[in-house]
Amino acid sequence: MVGSNAKKVTPLGRLVLDRMAEIGMTQQNDLAARSGVANSTISRLLYTEQRRAHIPTLRRLAEGLDLDANALVAFVYDGDAAVPGEVPHPLAAEITRMLAPDSPLPDEERALLVALLDRVVAPSRRLMRRKG
Repeated sequence: MVGSNAKKVTPLGRLVLDRMAEIGMTQQNDLAARSGVANSTISRLLYTEQRRAHIPTLRRLAEGLDLDANALVAFVYDGDAAVPGEVPHPLAAEITRMLAPDSPLPDEERALLVALLDRVVAPSRRLMRRKG
């Protein structure tokens, strides 16, 4: 059942579980099947704050939940955002547009941009894990 797990739920997890309930999805396995994201990855995102999701993973989750992918990415990567969709920094909005499925960037360039961003953000992720 959605929300029946006694583990501490992350902010992303709360958003995902609430959305699952809204659309009548009762099992994490249903979201895994619908999004193409591994059940183990979904569990980590719902219950572990130690790492951030990769943008392609968030996009697949958004598709599985019928959510705006850009809003979900903004929610996860802007720790101050209270509501999905708030993108306070213009650079974040531009990157989000560049990574969108309807972006004019060719798929290869989008993949390179994602890889570059992951490499740039990786040291901060490690630092945040140590502080958390």
